[in-house]
Amino acid sequence: MKIKLLLFALTLSSNLAFAQLDTRINVDDLLSKKVAVNFEMGYDKLSFELGTRFLLGPWAEVSTTDSEGNMQDPTPIPRFGYVGTFRANFYTNPKTTIDGFHVSPTIDIMRQKVKFEDPSINTRIGASVLIGYKYMIGDSQFAIQPELGLGYWVMDRTRLASGGPVTGDEALDDIVGFFKKFRAIRTPFNITLNYRIGGN
Repeated sequence: MKIKLLLFALTLSSNLAFAQLDTRINVDDLLSKKVAVNFEMGYDKLSFELGTRFLLGPWAEVSTTDSEGNMQDPTPIPRFGYVGTFRANFYTNPKTTIDGFHVSPTIDIMRQKVKFEDPSINTRIGASVLIGYKYMIGDSQFAIQPELGLGYWVMDRTRLASGGPVTGDEALDDIVGFFKKFRAIRTPFNITLNYRIGGN
């Protein structure tokens, strides 16, 4: 058993020595002034990727009226959260090792705190499959990578930060439940800029 573990460790370390390491920045997030970065490491036709994306913008803006019925300026409802991503990328015919056409099963975990008068915490777990193409730009270390996919939030749970469940009237709960099922379907679309920071 120890010999098998030693052989596995040696094989893994030798593969990692030749692995390529890319960092990815989502162009749409960059233009929207959001913080998001992914790190991808792989060799031959397979890579693994870890990423995070911070949710810093307001959850929504609410307009109210004063006692005289005059419309007030919209008030943003702040939030803070993150999306953690783990994915495997299978490349069909790479020119180097991890580039070209790929298929990527992905798992996302999202958690956000929305600062209502009684703040709520929303947690989601989703799975999706993306297809895309990583195009290395000439002899540079840069690459453009468009991707399109289909997925589903398999879990979508909201609770109050104080610990209790979110409650409302039955009719409203039915409407919210319907829209939660509808929004559970995901159609992710990404255009990312890659920079190769390690490997050949």
